[in-house]
Amino acid sequence: MDIDRRVPIVDPAAPHPKRTNIPGMPGLGYSAACTDGNALVIETSDIEPGYVSTMQEWAGLPQSRMMRTIERFTRVGDLLTIQISACRPRQLSRAARSSRLPIHAPNSS
Repeated sequence: MDIDRRVPIVDPAAPHPKRTNIPGMPGLGYSAACTDGNALVIETSDIEPGYVSTMQEWAGLPQSRMMRTIERFTRVGDLLTIQISACRPRQLSRAARSSRLPIHAPNSS
């Protein structure tokens, strides 16, 4: 996905943390971030009903206003791992799909 976004870092224990959307694209949901140890965690909710079409491996996954996505960005050395999970509480009691994307930093020669 090639979209720039700014996500506020919030207190995860706050009852109603501030969330933001991508300007002009409210259907992609509203996001808030927090840290969990050495990971940056972004949770997105209020996603427009329809079907996922932004990630090939998830194409066709139904989405709704109740769906949440959780992205975990973790860096160890020159390896950035992004784990993305989609949770749909009405259909499933656990994450519907989860993908892990390892990204190595380019050599700095």
